[in-house]
Amino acid sequence: MPGQIIKCPKCGCEIHVKGIGGRKSLNIPVNFVYDAIGKAGSIAAAALLLDCSRGYIYKVLKENGKR
Repeated sequence: MPGQIIKCPKCGCEIHVKGIGGRKSLNIPVNFVYDAIGKAGSIAAAALLLDCSRGYIYKVLKENGKR
């Protein structure tokens, strides 16, 4: 992964930064989500079980036509 050089806004010196990216996206299969909802009994409890947000669960269900 190539580095990037950014300039400090306070002192103006150059800073070499490796791999500026973002948060790694979750990739939880829909069948895991669906099973977690069945075991947990609610979307909120399933989100805690899968360590993700309720919004992510709704997104996965919507993308796969389960909602």
